[in-house]
Amino acid sequence: MIYIQGWLEVIVAFGILIIYLMNYFLFGFAFATKKKKKKKKKKEKKNFGFCMVSGFFIYSLVFGIFVLPLKTNVISLNIISEIWSIVWLLTILLIIICCWKELKKHLKFWKQQFVENKIVIIIFSGITVIQLIFEELYGRYTNGSGAAWFNAYVSAAVFDNYLGITHPVSGEKMKYFYEAYFLQTYNDHSAVISKLTKLSPLIETRTVMSTVVIIIGNLLIYELAKSLFKESKKQYRIVFFILYIAVMGIFVPCVYLPSYYYYFRAFEGKNIFGMLLIPFVVVCLLKLYDKPNNGYVQKSLVLGLLGSYTFCMSTMYILPFIFLSYIPMVFYNKKMFKNLCVGLIPCIAVMGYYMLIRQGVITLTIR
Repeated sequence: MIYIQGWLEVIVAFGILIIYLMNYFLFGFAFATKKKKKKKKKKEKKNFGFCMVSGFFIYSLVFGIFVLPLKTNVISLNIISEIWSIVWLLTILLIIICCWKELKKHLKFWKQQFVENKIVIIIFSGITVIQLIFEELYGRYTNGSGAAWFNAYVSAAVFDNYLGITHPVSGEKMKYFYEAYFLQTYNDHSAVISKLTKLSPLIETRTVMSTVVIIIGNLLIYELAKSLFKESKKQYRIVFFILYIAVMGIFVPCVYLPSYYYYFRAFEGKNIFGMLLIPFVVVCLLKLYDKPNNGYVQKSLVLGLLGSYTFCMSTMYILPFIFLSYIPMVFYNKKMFKNLCVGLIPCIAVMGYYMLIRQGVITLTIR
């Protein structure tokens, strides 16, 4: 009986993984379609990888906007889960209906692209599968207490049927929402999914989310390669990808480098910030350097930054320094100054929010 139950959880986990990837793609594609419809110029084909990556942050932002008011008002998790399932289903149906014609055209285009680049797809997929096997077999070791905290948060939410009202480590009822993690609603999302599917919170966080992060992270590495090597040198893209993964693998044992988090603490917000958001910002800035007035990339960058706060608050004080390091771009392309300033807006806004909390102007009292 236990053996059957274990396989059922594996099947459910795999199904959730497919739904997650579909979500990210549809949200990213819908945003790209909406932005590019406004242009009267010749339509460009949408980038499959960039749609997936941007959709990852957009979907997280949408869920964060949905759940925060309900979480603040201490609505029970089962009610939140039921409402979200309806909202999610209606949103997905709306996206498919509104984008069906564009989606149909692009699926044919991407199918052709996959056939033409099948060697690249095989290498990319093979490396990703090896990484996922390694992560599943050995990616449970960690020296920090972060894994215990985040897993316990989801487990406590499912057990108590409320989000964030129980201290994940001590089990005590809290009088205030934990300010440092209040915006990190990706754990709330894991709790909602665990509640809806009855999947173990540990499997949802440590297996499903870890798999998602590695897949999205690899797509980002390849997007970075595409931004660095144009069509005339596209043969170098897969070489860059292989070397990037290889160099990253060398430093995996070091707990002070991001590579360690990529495999051993993949599901944590710190890793999503370091290994997903920062490369995403770099990719966007490289794209904007070539086309500084590209409204689609500009807005994708802003939404990506806003979505990143549902994973990690570090964005607010680390990203400004990253933007400052790209100031030399302005000397070669003055239009980049505006893009760098726009990127700072979400950081400044969340800094303001956090300062108001620290000063007691905003309180996170659990009512």
